Amino acid sequence: MTRSAGGTPGARGSGAQTGGSYLAGPLGAPGRWRRALREEAATTWRLPPLLAELVFLVPFVGLVVLGLARASLPVYQFLVAEDSLLEWAQVAGYLVACAAAAGVAWRLRASRQSLLGALFALLALGSLFIAGEEIAWGQRLLGFATPEELAAVNHQNEVTVHNVSGLQTAFNVVLLVAGAYAGIGPWIARRRGAGVPSERMKLLMPPLFLSSFFFVVFLYKLIRFVLLPEPAFTIVKYGEWPELCMGLGVATFAALTIRRLREGPTRAIEGGGR
Repeated sequence: MTRSAGGTPGARGSGAQTGGSYLAGPLGAPGRWRRALREEAATTWRLPPLLAELVFLVPFVGLVVLGLARASLPVYQFLVAEDSLLEWAQVAGYLVACAAAAGVAWRLRASRQSLLGALFALLALGSLFIAGEEIAWGQRLLGFATPEELAAVNHQNEVTVHNVSGLQTAFNVVLLVAGAYAGIGPWIARRRGAGVPSERMKLLMPPLFLSSFFFVVFLYKLIRFVLLPEPAFTIVKYGEWPELCMGLGVATFAALTIRRLREGPTRAIEGGGR
């Protein structure tokens, strides 16, 4: 700290202010982000701040663990192969997301929030669709054949839509945009809203501690589009973890929203308050 020759208290106070404003800049951002995450978890979602921090780290830890697992091809294949661990975890996550989002839609409709209820109903249907796509709508379980017309345009020869030539890119763009919206949007919204999101915004965006589950989807899709567009086995299958994170993020957000709605915030929504 720089002091005047006399070391006066006024000079020391000026130096402290300079240091404080410096920490409030880019180097102080991680600390502010962490405080925002902890405060929101405790006040809005009634979760222990430490638990929220640990939940926030899960997607990033998973990326590292899956990357290390690639050192052993059998282990990697066990994790990412069709009908294996991560894929069935995705199915379970999206089915829970479907049920929870449907529950939110019903509660919002009952409180005369039809538009918001419709959005959650669409989220429920989207989650059900993804769960069905992940298991090829039961094709591998039941053993029925792929229609010739579909097999001709589906690069995995399955009864799925997202693997159809021409549609696959569109699905990936949707995931990229969704990942950016739910992974980065909550932080931007909190900053623009003076740190306190409205009740309506709490329904439209996930909490900060869940944003990482969507951010890894955005990051993965962005890297695939820009740097690694070729469908190499390791890179393609690495996407199983971000896809699981998306399902877990939606399921957790919807489940926590049901719990929060039971406590009565819909009144504030109807009145336009916070």
